[in-house]
Amino acid sequence: MENINKNEIPIRWGFIIGIVGIVITTFLNLFVLSNDGMMSYYIGLAISFIIIIVMMVISAKKQRKQMGGYITLKESFRGLFISILIICVLSALYQIIYTKFIDPDFTVRLKDATINFTEKMGAPQDKLDEVAEDFDKQMAERKTFSKQLLSVMWAIVFYSIVGFIIAAVVKKNKPIFNEDESANQQFQH
Repeated sequence: MENINKNEIPIRWGFIIGIVGIVITTFLNLFVLSNDGMMSYYIGLAISFIIIIVMMVISAKKQRKQMGGYITLKESFRGLFISILIICVLSALYQIIYTKFIDPDFTVRLKDATINFTEKMGAPQDKLDEVAEDFDKQMAERKTFSKQLLSVMWAIVFYSIVGFIIAAVVKKNKPIFNEDESANQQFQH
């Protein structure tokens, strides 16, 4: 068997999935998030998550195919973990760039949409004020470096759990004997 670069597919697909996630998130942030479309926004985020999972499965299957049709749980998870690191770092960097330079009013729009959604659910004014205050506190905390780093770490942990499940499904161990050897051994006994 020729020398296989086990990192080629995970790195390439990590960037592909990360960029697809960025495109979808940008679309949702710019065109779906509105005062009336909070539910659509969350549905879009859920669909984005499903797309990312499907792409991770495709990546793992491509890795297995490249390795001759067989891949251990460890090898599969290792490849997915490399992709996950790339996806999470790209996403975090883009989120910082997006909220600082591309759409600095994003958090204001998100706050307005959250308050309007809560109001449509029939919440009284004191509850709306509480939601607005909690939102401001959370956004202020999220801007600290330690919270951003913690957020990335939690994303890596979450996607690693998902990646482990995918790796367990995609793994395919080499048989101990190939079919010809197995048949020959039966006739020798």
